[in-house]
Amino acid sequence: MSVDPGHYLASSNDGQPPLLKLKGIESKPELNGRFGQAVSFAGGRYVVAVINAQGQQDQPQFLKLKPDNLEEATQFDQLKFGARMMVESVKEFARGPKIDEYGNRVIAALPSSLRSKFTPKTALLGCAAISQLILLVVLKVVGRVFGVWKVFVFVSMVALVLSIASPDIIDGTRAKKPYS
Repeated sequence: MSVDPGHYLASSNDGQPPLLKLKGIESKPELNGRFGQAVSFAGGRYVVAVINAQGQQDQPQFLKLKPDNLEEATQFDQLKFGARMMVESVKEFARGPKIDEYGNRVIAALPSSLRSKFTPKTALLGCAAISQLILLVVLKVVGRVFGVWKVFVFVSMVALVLSIASPDIIDGTRAKKPYS
């Protein structure tokens, strides 16, 4: 018997365990379609850490599963899972105390006659709506001047560079290291 027959462990994948999709689990069918990562393999079964994409969970759930109950997630599955994790992270952030702090900063910048009319969340929603409107107007004007497709390509290129560089930027910001 091989040490890792499905090649699902980190040691078989340059230290990065693949995202696995759970399937064909008859004893707990609610787990079918969920995602996890293999932690170890022993006795013909993988120990899989099931990843919770529904927000908070203090303790990860570990299951012993046969290799037949696992498949490597497709790129589309990974995209859906990543989007679900992002949405849950945003929801969690929106429920946190930082939102109120940012909203209160916005309210403090308003004229005193308007301050009582806004909650922190409505103030931030207003800022988001105004920002979207300004961005739309700027893109429309720039699109008229330079051409819509040129603006589209430029915005796409900037988005691509930011999406590639953002993990490094975030890690540097968290570590409080200057950009080099």
